[in-house]
Amino acid sequence: MAEKAKYHCKQVELYSVALAGIHSFSEYKADFESFKGKYADPYETDMRTLLSTAMSKPGFQVRDMDTEVLGIQLKTFAERCLDNWQALKRYIKDVNAWEDLQKPRLEGAGSQEYAQAAALNWESVLLLNQMGLEFIERFEAELLADNNMPAAFKNAYTQDKDRYAQMYNSLLDAKHDNPTEAENKVIANNELFEALMGMFDDGAFIFKRRESVKDRFTWAQVLNKVRRPSAGTPPPTPEPGTGTGTVSGTMTRSDNGSALANGEVTIAALGVVAQTDAVGNYTLTNVPVGNHTIMGWHEEMEALEKQVTVTANGTATVDFNLAPLE
Repeated sequence: MAEKAKYHCKQVELYSVALAGIHSFSEYKADFESFKGKYADPYETDMRTLLSTAMSKPGFQVRDMDTEVLGIQLKTFAERCLDNWQALKRYIKDVNAWEDLQKPRLEGAGSQEYAQAAALNWESVLLLNQMGLEFIERFEAELLADNNMPAAFKNAYTQDKDRYAQMYNSLLDAKHDNPTEAENKVIANNELFEALMGMFDDGAFIFKRRESVKDRFTWAQVLNKVRRPSAGTPPPTPEPGTGTGTVSGTMTRSDNGSALANGEVTIAALGVVAQTDAVGNYTLTNVPVGNHTIMGWHEEMEALEKQVTVTANGTATVDFNLAPLE
């Protein structure tokens, strides 16, 4: 039975809540350690490992993208195989001795499978390719006679047939892998969620008489704070005298350096997010002065956390060079 998600929110929201929760834990670590010894080192490191592990597993967009790309490639190659069979049909028609044998010869070459193959039934294309090759091998001499079928046609037909079969198998593998990869993603997310909720429960107890701190370890409160605001939403008004600054930068792919559009950069503890533009640029404004954990996120890439120090009226530059998901 497939693993069901135990968290009732978007994945990126789960990760943002976890990031905010770990940040809060770091600030009040001594209180947690006094309550339970398990919160001593390497607890925080282990929590960050759970978070990075969950984020690094491919999301559904990446999994579906791979299947879709293979499907497009297979369609293109199927059309090439159909053209090959149509060429074979013309060679069959031009064999002088078969003038009165066209119907059985074409059926022997796979003509009855052609309609389904032309409708892009992947299995029918496989069968059509196989029947066509078997026909060529059986009647090669007749087809080659009188400079009819080129000598190189059999080899080209065979190569295209084999290549199509490889691509078909790759598509099947991708479809079979999708449910497994999806379940692995949910399992990793559930492990993160359960560990986070355990820490939140203890935090709510430890700070039961300190409401403002308790809220930092209350799932609903933190989730509402990090829910995806619109790009560029300013953070809460900073305390008087603290000041604000700006964080800006770019998001690129680590493998080829190209810009990543529609990515997100968020400071989860503040509940703010900015979206990258067409050339990968982003800007977060009115960020309170201080040290913050900032996360770069894109559905096709591995998420990345960094630290940033914001100064009053200053601009901090944080670039994200994200690695593609494997």
